[in-house]
Amino acid sequence: MPQNGEGVRGPIVAPQGGTVTIEVGPNENTIEVHAGGQGDTKSYRVEPDKSASIPIPAVPPGTILALYVGTGPNRRRLYIEVVALAS
Repeated sequence: MPQNGEGVRGPIVAPQGGTVTIEVGPNENTIEVHAGGQGDTKSYRVEPDKSASIPIPAVPPGTILALYVGTGPNRRRLYIEVVALAS
């Protein structure tokens, strides 16, 4: 199920070890990903089609990833919950 917001769009859940596609607004060049308390923030380049493939880090299920685009008052957030793969 997509999560929509001004300037950034993507899923609300992602499988452990998977990849998600994030769509951003026309003025965004990077997406920052932070895994709440699980390490450093990583930055990913946005392609010319205004999307980015973001690998889901090796974090425990239930971890909330915070994705950020923009700066200052134009900064937008998107939250994605990491879920376990069905066995």
